[in-house]
Amino acid sequence: AKVPNWVLGWGLIFVWQATSVVFHTTVDHWSVEQSFFFSIDTGLSIGFGSVRVDSDLSRVFNMFHVLFGAGVAGALLALFASSLVDVSKEAASEELQKAFSKPSPTSNNIASN
Repeated sequence: AKVPNWVLGWGLIFVWQATSVVFHTTVDHWSVEQSFFFSIDTGLSIGFGSVRVDSDLSRVFNMFHVLFGAGVAGALLALFASSLVDVSKEAASEELQKAFSKPSPTSNNIASN
């Protein structure tokens, strides 16, 4: 069975955030809450600056975390846009089928003349 795209998208977000939380709790010795906040703050490129890393290893990790996060965000936006296009195509197709399946009043008048 095919896994829906939205499940894959949320799975990517979970893995992306969990990786960062595990990294910062083990390498930087932060709490889970502090690691999660930093992960969201940095991963979405908000950068409030209330929490920051001090080691070079953490800085390198975060460079890749932000790049991967941008890719994840872009992929999720593309999935969302694609699903909107699919829904609108289906709705338009149904409306076109309804419009062309009804006989027009002018075609009946022409046939009777």
